[in-house]
Amino acid sequence: MKNLEQIIKCFNKTEGRDKISKMIQYGAKFLSWYFQKFNNLEKAHQFNNLFMAMREARKIFRLAKTLNEIQYIFYKIKENTENVNDIIRVLKIFSRIWFALFWAFDNLSILSQIQIIQSNPKVLGKIAMSFWAVGIITNLTETFRDLIGNLLYLRKVQKQTDHKEIQKRINVNYLNIIKNLCDLLLAGTGSELFSKIFFYQPNDALVGFGGFIAGIIATYQAI
Repeated sequence: MKNLEQIIKCFNKTEGRDKISKMIQYGAKFLSWYFQKFNNLEKAHQFNNLFMAMREARKIFRLAKTLNEIQYIFYKIKENTENVNDIIRVLKIFSRIWFALFWAFDNLSILSQIQIIQSNPKVLGKIAMSFWAVGIITNLTETFRDLIGNLLYLRKVQKQTDHKEIQKRINVNYLNIIKNLCDLLLAGTGSELFSKIFFYQPNDALVGFGGFIAGIIATYQAI
């Protein structure tokens, strides 16, 4: 019953609904690829329509996300730095700057798509994805650094209670790394980063599966 209440609370939060919608969006993309592969074009078309509908619906709810990032950046700049590692702090600030730029160009892409501003939504979307990719890479750098610190600290811990607490942090680090790698698959594909650097473009199966896994982890963390 307690788990059910947590799930309902997650649905009632805008952020929670977005993560669940992300699962549906990329799950639909994967299923569209699956049915197309086995020549069930009707089902493939249906799931592709669901993917596009969920994609556009999620974009509408992201219109004010830039403000959230700006607020967080100012909070981190003003934060008392006595007990905060300077490198981690700088990485957190820069990752949020990249994410703020991602949301800004993503919002411009939406406004262009509904013809409130005159610009090319595909170009704006690609720029947004590029900033998202850079933000994810910065975030991964921070998470790996935090993970190494926690693993080293775990060896020195003597108390059982402290050991459990550090292990929880390590588990969070692992989940964040998996989630960020899956999101990087989406951002690297959308920005064409992979095709330009590695001369490889992931197919819809990989993108759909990656987005679905990232959505599951984000939903779990939001509950």
